[in-house]
Amino acid sequence: EKRRKAEYRKAMKKLSEQYVDSGKSIDETLEDLIEQWNPLVDKQASADLVEDVNSAIRDYIRKIRRKMVSPPDRERVQNLASQIAEYDVFSRIKKKKAFRTYIELYIIKILGQ
Repeated sequence: EKRRKAEYRKAMKKLSEQYVDSGKSIDETLEDLIEQWNPLVDKQASADLVEDVNSAIRDYIRKIRRKMVSPPDRERVQNLASQIAEYDVFSRIKKKKAFRTYIELYIIKILGQ
């Protein structure tokens, strides 16, 4: 069991390295992506939107996490992110590429914990 968990974390770390530039952390990269897809000037409104997105991601992942036997590959993470990005509530977000990348990396962060 311990070995399986260690292998899972290692696979998630390797996956996160595909998204994070060397010398940066996951959280720093997530902050950079927020600046790209979240154009809201009002700090509170911006923070609320980010929390809504993060909450939606956590809820979605919580439902499917129990069914995951092995760590997801990049394609699986991209498919999950696309499903979340297509929620009606997020239709007003214009910069979809940065938004999807943010979702993908946040999924990896959650699954890596």
